[in-house]
Amino acid sequence: MKYIIAVLILLAAIPSWASTTVLGDGEYATVSAAYSASSPGDTLVIPSGSWVWSSQLVITKGLTIQGAGRTLTTITSNYDASDPTNTFAPGNFLIVYQPDETERAADNLIRITGITLDLNNKCGGIGLFNVTTTPTTKLRIDNCTIKNATNPSGSMRGIMLRGHIWGVIDSNVFQENYKSIDSYG
Repeated sequence: MKYIIAVLILLAAIPSWASTTVLGDGEYATVSAAYSASSPGDTLVIPSGSWVWSSQLVITKGLTIQGAGRTLTTITSNYDASDPTNTFAPGNFLIVYQPDETERAADNLIRITGITLDLNNKCGGIGLFNVTTTPTTKLRIDNCTIKNATNPSGSMRGIMLRGHIWGVIDSNVFQENYKSIDSYG
């Protein structure tokens, strides 16, 4: 009996592991619902295909969003920038990462990989915002294509970093953006 209790105590002490969820499609509603149900550290896998998003995906916790490959998974924006004359407004990007206080303390990896974002001349691509003194130190955006980040005012960015964000942006293709990568503060 003592051994069973000891084993149960040990099993209860084992941390939960991040999970991988393979989505049935890349529709905004599917990705948004999977994100809402996810935990920090999880991976959401978007399959091959093309989808149009009319809404912005706001991410507050560290996780991986992984496509099948930049030539296989395409998300096209039908989302209009909310404040196109303000380059640094979070509402101007299709995907926004703004870690909350709990996430900043945990400093989990945020990764976006294997996706084409065609911003369709409507908005910016990925906005990364952490305007606090606590840095986010685990960022990676890789193997993506980010294109057509512009709008009538011409001020959109493929990727915008604002605040204390450290990480790696590598092996991406940038096409027809007003500015491909920009940082502020």
